Amino acid sequence: MLNKIKIFVYYTLFLTFLFINPNILFSQKNLNVENLLNKLQIAETNEEARIIREQIWNKWIYAIPKNAQQNLKYALNEFNSGRLLSAEKAFTDLIKKYPNYTEGWNKRATIRYMLNDLEGSLNDIDSVLKLQPRHFGAIAGSGLIYIKKKNYEKALSFYKSLDKIDPMNEESEMFIKLINKILLKNSA
Repeated sequence: MLNKIKIFVYYTLFLTFLFINPNILFSQKNLNVENLLNKLQIAETNEEARIIREQIWNKWIYAIPKNAQQNLKYALNEFNSGRLLSAEKAFTDLIKKYPNYTEGWNKRATIRYMLNDLEGSLNDIDSVLKLQPRHFGAIAGSGLIYIKKKNYEKALSFYKSLDKIDPMNEESEMFIKLINKILLKNSA
């Protein structure tokens, strides 16, 4: 009887791994990012926060199967070389194949912002934030987009959210002050 149970368990595990959706394995929730984000919220110095941010970025960017690493390298190279249309296509290909690859969405959002496709960028940021609600890069990007669109109240709300996630982030502090000045000036 014990052998039959063992065989059943092994068979079940085998079938589970055989039919598992690879996108689930690489979703943001399966990374150890949440603990790092919790540490980021309570970081006591700018240097400590910078190190934690760097660790988080590394986890996000490389959260893709090994067989897709070459495609990622190509996409990043296109981006870093300023070939934005080619980089956009490369990241589009990655997120079509791996729709839970959060940083793929975020990189494409960045590219679309740089191409002045603000709505496309916001759509990608929505996908990022569905996968990782505390993605500080996407939140900061939203703030930049709403500043560019002159929707300062909405920009301010994103930077306040960023400040809660990453209190040592000097960018959020700077933009909160700037936006408050703009809003005060516009209300006068």
